[in-house]
Amino acid sequence: MNKRIWAPALLITLAALSWWYVRSLDTDLTKKSEVSAQGPDFYMRDVLSTVMDEKGTPKHQLHTQYLAHYPEQNRTDLRTPHLTLYQPSGNIWTIRSEKGEVFQETEEIYLLGEVIIEQPEAEAQRAIKIVTKDVMVDPNAQTAETQMPVAISHIDGNVNAVGMRANLKKQTVVLKSDVRGTYAPSAK
Repeated sequence: MNKRIWAPALLITLAALSWWYVRSLDTDLTKKSEVSAQGPDFYMRDVLSTVMDEKGTPKHQLHTQYLAHYPEQNRTDLRTPHLTLYQPSGNIWTIRSEKGEVFQETEEIYLLGEVIIEQPEAEAQRAIKIVTKDVMVDPNAQTAETQMPVAISHIDGNVNAVGMRANLKKQTVVLKSDVRGTYAPSAK
């Protein structure tokens, strides 16, 4: 008689324990997905990305030590990004910063911390160096904009201002306020 009672009781107990165990696994899996949704869905190290035009000529190139994509904000974080903008004339501009962000809705890159924008000396172009902070760069239009203090240096002098809008393709810079500078043309 005891075997008739024990067998069903044992089966019911095993079924209840199995149900509880499977249920706890589902809860653990759900908790793990919630954590991963807040973190990056992918990351890469030592990334080099080159965008070409229709003819296969490089338009711009981005090198970064570390890249992480966060799906909730659709944002990509960059560590020590180095952007190179190529121009049809053969001139190049390099832009580097401490860190950066890219939002997928736009192709603009927000460079954060100290930002250095440089054009090396070329045949028809003298070297230019711009030091500032927190710059929004549109690599396709080759523009850069900031509201922060700016220091521009070149062979003929130095200029300091607050805020700038630069069109690197057209080689123009609009300084927004508090512009001060020195100009001493070189013999070159």
